[in-house]
Amino acid sequence: MSADKIGSTKKYTVADVYREASSLLKNEMQGIKNKPLSKTEEVKMEKLAKLLSNNVLKEMNIV
Repeated sequence: MSADKIGSTKKYTVADVYREASSLLKNEMQGIKNKPLSKTEEVKMEKLAKLLSNNVLKEMNIV
């Protein structure tokens, strides 16, 4: 979901939002650590991404 798609007619699913949030969080954490995430950290980032996505979707009155 890059900035160039804002205002486009492309439809995104809730799963797309979860996937994008998870990817962003994992990339940020890897950058902070300067090394790959452990399996436990990846699972935690996926859970955090889902929680954050749900909060954003609720605020936007989408879910």
